[in-house]
Amino acid sequence: MSDERKREVTEGEKQDQETQNAMETLFNFAAEKMVAGQSNGQVIRDLIEIGVERKMAEDIVYQLDKVRRDANRKEGYKSMALGALIGIIGLVITIATMAGGGGGVIAYGAIIVGAIQFFRGVYQVATA
Repeated sequence: MSDERKREVTEGEKQDQETQNAMETLFNFAAEKMVAGQSNGQVIRDLIEIGVERKMAEDIVYQLDKVRRDANRKEGYKSMALGALIGIIGLVITIATMAGGGGGVIAYGAIIVGAIQFFRGVYQVATA
């Protein structure tokens, strides 16, 4: 490879790295605004104010919002699974102690806590 071709590759790589750094800075700027509670529209306006084209600003906010929704949905599914597990354990304890005859332990605490946790997860998934 000639020296001139090596310089072109190096310059191209340098420009790619600068573009990547600039995009990362914009994404971090927008993410900080979103974490601080600003609406998507306000974050788009803030990006436009610092010189980002509207389409790019909308794309950045859309991508960040999608990541946030996906993370919330994933957490919701985890909450649902945990709630179901706790509720099932409560039911198993209740059934097992009742089947032994005589009195039994009704693990209503675990059943109620499991149900609450499960429906919190359902709400989190539904609103993500």
